[in-house]
Amino acid sequence: MSFDGLGHHDWLRGVKGSERQAIDGFKLLQQRKFRATASMCLHKLNRDSLRPTANFLAKLGVAVLMVSTPQELGIWKRYSQEYALTFDEAWEIYREYIPQWYADGSPLDIHLEGFFTCRRENPRNYEISFMQKISAGADWSKIAACGSIQHSIFIGPEGRVVPCMGFSDTVIADKFPAIFEQTLPEALEDKFYRGVLEIKMADYLKSQPQCAECPHLNSCGGGCLLDGITDAGDLLVPEERVCHFYKNIGAAVVKEIADASIAKYLN
Repeated sequence: MSFDGLGHHDWLRGVKGSERQAIDGFKLLQQRKFRATASMCLHKLNRDSLRPTANFLAKLGVAVLMVSTPQELGIWKRYSQEYALTFDEAWEIYREYIPQWYADGSPLDIHLEGFFTCRRENPRNYEISFMQKISAGADWSKIAACGSIQHSIFIGPEGRVVPCMGFSDTVIADKFPAIFEQTLPEALEDKFYRGVLEIKMADYLKSQPQCAECPHLNSCGGGCLLDGITDAGDLLVPEERVCHFYKNIGAAVVKEIADASIAKYLN
């Protein structure tokens, strides 16, 4: 379930009392021994609530907290200039929280966008999701442009069957099959749906030949298809966030912070 910051959930959802309802929902899941996952959208108003939110949700039995900044789609576009965090601002929040997560005893599994992912059961074994680790000399014609959409499906708020929830609020949303008009197996064989799943890195590199010369290609893989989508619906566009990460931050900085936190709090 979505939970957008302790004391801040109502604002982003636009419904008074929605935070209390979400908390009650987590309590019910905890009582009935269901494994719960929470998603938190980070913005300027709730930027200081990450640590208390994580610890609060952990006490409610939430197993995983996924944190990200909202995509600039739909209604959020109206508010993004005033409330959206820049990529560097979001990184500073994550940079501060990684040591806090270890200091608090790794209260739950944590996903901080592509910067840092770690399970509480094995806090020494963290991952940097921005790093895809594609082997040198890879056959780009056999590598999917997005690996995650090969293993999941979503039904958007208007009943569109999409490979990732983010597709449900883009300019190409109406091209996806509708669950009200056909069965789920039929929808999964839809030509447009299958076409998105079958986009390969070779297709991406044909569209973006400059990326073939980039030294970070085997780590970034072009980034997220959705985060680069244009107003015309072109998916074969580099994700600016990933480019910025490799050119201005780098995995070494994340590793340094995580390793120092492990040495301080786990050894």
